[in-house]
Amino acid sequence: MPDLTPEQEEFLQQQAFDQGTKVAQIFSGIFFSGLAAWLSTANGTRLSYVQKASLEKRLTTCCFLNIYVGMFSAFFNIFQLTDVDDAILPTQDNFVLDLSRPIEWVMTCPLM
Repeated sequence: MPDLTPEQEEFLQQQAFDQGTKVAQIFSGIFFSGLAAWLSTANGTRLSYVQKASLEKRLTTCCFLNIYVGMFSAFFNIFQLTDVDDAILPTQDNFVLDLSRPIEWVMTCPLM
């Protein structure tokens, strides 16, 4: 392997760092989504039980759903700051779409 110039070495190191950052962001996104889904199902109660429950239990369930919506909204808003979810739409000005935004809407709007 030929010797690399300092500029080439710096470019390769920056490229490796960028790839490592992207992999870490994707992994944390998958892990966080899985954890949130597991916590939602493990700690939730059946809807038929909630409908027959006392006012306190119904309010607790509403608070749980609000926490779920807030948690997912916060995660997807932070994820939108990265370049991982960017999709460039082929238009005249190459519009960049954050894919995590419509995913957030699909996951949270039905609960609201």
